[in-house]
Amino acid sequence: MACIEELNYEILLGNSSYRECADYIKANFNEIYYVMPGYRIFDLHLIGIPPIPVGVDAENIVLPYLKPCRGSFVLKIQGINELLFLRTSKKEVIEFDGINYEVICWDGNICEKCPRKRAFIEGYRLVQNLKRPSLSSKLVEVTIKSLEMLRKS
Repeated sequence: MACIEELNYEILLGNSSYRECADYIKANFNEIYYVMPGYRIFDLHLIGIPPIPVGVDAENIVLPYLKPCRGSFVLKIQGINELLFLRTSKKEVIEFDGINYEVICWDGNICEKCPRKRAFIEGYRLVQNLKRPSLSSKLVEVTIKSLEMLRKS
């Protein structure tokens, strides 16, 4: 698995909350795609509160990046190959907090019985019901690790 430090990136917003990073992308970019936590881009798995906004700026991808040891950032990374996949992937409309989002599924496949999708939706609802957003990044991270272990077996 790659590390974000190995990529050539520009920090557009740093030392912010995850919500501020997501709001920054929604406010400053017209072309936005929504992905679920665990979505693989640049050989990295994104973590965050679903749905995660991924913006497009010319040939660059703009994404909120949550690194548990450093905090939340908005990164701009050149990604022509990733753009093609984002634009051509299958999407599904999922409702969060009364808002409908067109969300790209993990592998570009949509499956109502997808255990990963269900786990993240339930994890999101749990965090919202507990009203403890500080739990969200850890919950998503633990869920991703659990699902990867299940996937390997």
